[in-house]
Amino acid sequence: MDWFSGKSRVSSPLGFGARPRYITMTWQQRNHAPLPGTYLCRLDELTGTLGREFIWGETTDKPFRLFLVPLAAGRARAYVNACPHFQVPLNPPRPDWPFLLRDEPETIRCSVHGARFRAEDGLCTWGDCHGESLLPVPVDVQDGQIFLATQA
Repeated sequence: MDWFSGKSRVSSPLGFGARPRYITMTWQQRNHAPLPGTYLCRLDELTGTLGREFIWGETTDKPFRLFLVPLAAGRARAYVNACPHFQVPLNPPRPDWPFLLRDEPETIRCSVHGARFRAEDGLCTWGDCHGESLLPVPVDVQDGQIFLATQA
């Protein structure tokens, strides 16, 4: 199933095939989403890590959670930190939890149900949300610094 199609494989309290509003929203429509151009970190701070989380509106009941993962050739990808299966954060409430697998650094995992996603495009390749994708957040690397971009 395509993340943006709005089609559901199972019935829900909203009716068969219905998607809750938070699933169909863009990253910028979510509560506390930062503005494009927001500085995240230096690329060298991310290189060699297994990902890093950023949170806006942390003291509210619906913070905006984003995570950033390093890719080859000085690139990075960012995604809303919400598994498409249940919209729960992929990491437990531990700042040291790795988003990428140590033995497969091109694979993101969900700590709740073990789903696996490709770091390059966020597509779920294994688990309850197989075929769905993480919600991407565009980033731009300029002079070794990572910023939120206006578009991918």
